[in-house]
Amino acid sequence: MGIDIHIYAEIRRDNEWEPIPEPAATQYSRGKKVPVDPVELRGTPYRLFVMLGGIYHGSVIGVVEPIVKPRDFPDDMNGFYKTYFDKHGTGLARSWLLVKEIIDYDWDDNYVTYRACVNKNYASLFDEDCPFPETFPAGASIYQRQQPDTVWVTWRSSCREFVNLDYETCLEDFIEELTKLGDPDKVRIIFWFL
Repeated sequence: MGIDIHIYAEIRRDNEWEPIPEPAATQYSRGKKVPVDPVELRGTPYRLFVMLGGIYHGSVIGVVEPIVKPRDFPDDMNGFYKTYFDKHGTGLARSWLLVKEIIDYDWDDNYVTYRACVNKNYASLFDEDCPFPETFPAGASIYQRQQPDTVWVTWRSSCREFVNLDYETCLEDFIEELTKLGDPDKVRIIFWFL
């Protein structure tokens, strides 16, 4: 079972937040206006989900603090979203971020710490303050649980490298899509996980 993210966006105009893009009828909405996704996500970028809301999927190893801890919906959220979300429900880790907060986050100087088990013969290759060792043998296993003849090791990577493990330009593609919506100081995403 996977985790899905629901992302919607708002733009600040005339001192009010408005849905962006405009709510519209879709092929699934039976003619009713519904919130429209502002960005296309390639695949299921679980590591991006961790950075946005601290929501982990079982396949992701590594411990990291999200950009901000979930802070619920903004008090000044637009009326259409508020009514729609109240009526139809939402999920876990409801939060929001200005696009500027995502862009300004120090993706290269904040780190993810990984912890896993490897064969004890390879333990000396690891350093908790260094990236995954390039000299780790191809075909050697990494385990999330202790196995016979294994030991726990740690290593780290930048948050940018962590997110881009989902696909090579995950973070850059996400930010590029968000900046197409408008001024990063005046656009925010509202999101939650199911």
